[in-house]
Amino acid sequence: MLGESIPTKSWVYPIDTAENVATFHANDSNFSVKIPLHPFLGCVGVAPADGEARSSIVPAEFGGNMDAPEASVGNTLYLPVSVPGALLFFGDGHGAMGDGEIAGTAVEMSMHVRLKVEVLKGQKIAWPRFENDNYIMAAGIYRPLDDALRIAFTELVRWIHEGYGLSEMDAYELLSKTAEIHVDEMVDPNYVIVAKINKKFLPSHK
Repeated sequence: MLGESIPTKSWVYPIDTAENVATFHANDSNFSVKIPLHPFLGCVGVAPADGEARSSIVPAEFGGNMDAPEASVGNTLYLPVSVPGALLFFGDGHGAMGDGEIAGTAVEMSMHVRLKVEVLKGQKIAWPRFENDNYIMAAGIYRPLDDALRIAFTELVRWIHEGYGLSEMDAYELLSKTAEIHVDEMVDPNYVIVAKINKKFLPSHK
């Protein structure tokens, strides 16, 4: 905030699809290194509630620009629907990204994407969730960081209570011993945190 502006610079990442890597080339030396690709959609969301018009830059309870590597092959993303038709939108293809996306960009790339979309009627969630064969994951999207964490864990406690039958206090205690946290990004106006638990620690699904 009080320092000098960072000069404008750009980096180009050659993509090798056969090897499934992008290559970082330093601007100020001869250093280069290969980065494994993990393609995902940086932006997946639905329309916000109450007719609000929001900037597509700012993620929130409806998803949006979450920059979540969890929005990738093998994972299911659940989004709360607040308007008729949901008005799903997606884009912002990323080839790879470090935790936090601290400089504001990932390995940005165009993508061919195939999505399967289902409407789950009679269910209600407040914030985005992810799931795969091994994990359930809840996103907290807010500022400051502790509020994002609080949202993610509150949602995960609720999911374990409603979906797996543990009391909220038992779920809270279990998460304190087994939970994992992923800081997805901290460069947008809202931070994105994903809290998750391996299903091997949970009872059978209700």
